[in-house]
Amino acid sequence: MTRALAILVVICGLARAAAAQDAFEIQVYDSEIAPPAGTGLEIHLNHVAVGSKVRSADGQLPSDRVTHLTFEPHVGLARWCEAGAYLQTALRPDSSFDYAGVKLRWKAHIPRRRRGFGFALNLEVASIPHRYETVAWGSEVRPIIDFEWKWLYASVNPILGFDFEGPDAGIPHFGPAATVMVRAVEGWYMGVEYYAEVPDVHRLFAVSTIVHKWFGLHVGAGYGLGAGDKWIVKSILTFDLPR
Repeated sequence: MTRALAILVVICGLARAAAAQDAFEIQVYDSEIAPPAGTGLEIHLNHVAVGSKVRSADGQLPSDRVTHLTFEPHVGLARWCEAGAYLQTALRPDSSFDYAGVKLRWKAHIPRRRRGFGFALNLEVASIPHRYETVAWGSEVRPIIDFEWKWLYASVNPILGFDFEGPDAGIPHFGPAATVMVRAVEGWYMGVEYYAEVPDVHRLFAVSTIVHKWFGLHVGAGYGLGAGDKWIVKSILTFDLPR
């Protein structure tokens, strides 16, 4: 895995410019996975409070006042990997409820942390309707490096996306994500997140996470500093189901 991460770092330097960010799954990944045969569900709910108000030149629908609801089940395959899927939907301002795509993912990690550091690699393939993405078929390679020490937690995801069709098919686009959080009390974290699609999209979120045994709640509010949607509020409900 160390060699694979090194190759991805080199590729980052060759990545093309991009101008979009995932609107349905706004999350910085950690390096943990479900235990073998362990199952869970994440429910992603976010709302674009201030976004685009007209259809884009390449056919994407306006994002202003659109609510995105995504269901993400996952299962542990071994002590070092898990598999998951995303079912994406959208509630539009006219109250219409829309199918917005599906993704499949596979995540592997090093089972033991090294001096507080965790390492993982997440791979995804996606099929998204053109009305929500410029390119319908694509993939994502997401290295994950996180660190945990006492009251501090940090994670970096230097994400590479690949289109399977269109003029930029096969050319990587770089979309890093990162977070820094501090533990206020046991089970409650507060911090900031950063998301980008180089060079135009940059977004900051203030976030808070509560974790209690099998349940977690993550909430945040973000502002776009460059192109794309300006104000987004988000939440993630996490359920770890007993085996």
